[in-house]
Amino acid sequence: MPSNTTKQCDDGNTVNGDGCTNICTIESGYSCSSNSSKNPASTCVNTNGYSTTLNSLIKDPSSNSLTASLQITPPPPPSIAPNLLNLNN
Repeated sequence: MPSNTTKQCDDGNTVNGDGCTNICTIESGYSCSSNSSKNPASTCVNTNGYSTTLNSLIKDPSSNSLTASLQITPPPPPSIAPNLLNLNN
């Protein structure tokens, strides 16, 4: 995280799109809360009522790519779910 950035959240990873950016700022459309008054926000919920949890993050050294597994709660309706299967960001 750049030294001139104030931590607004810290969800324990550097994945964008889960409510807390790779530089620990809250993403647009999310609200984040803290489990402790001593720590910044660690749980982020989409303002439409969805929350995401990082299940795993795997780096492939041969291709230098990352694969993330996210759990979305509550499960999105079938009309939205197919659009979430292959996000390339």
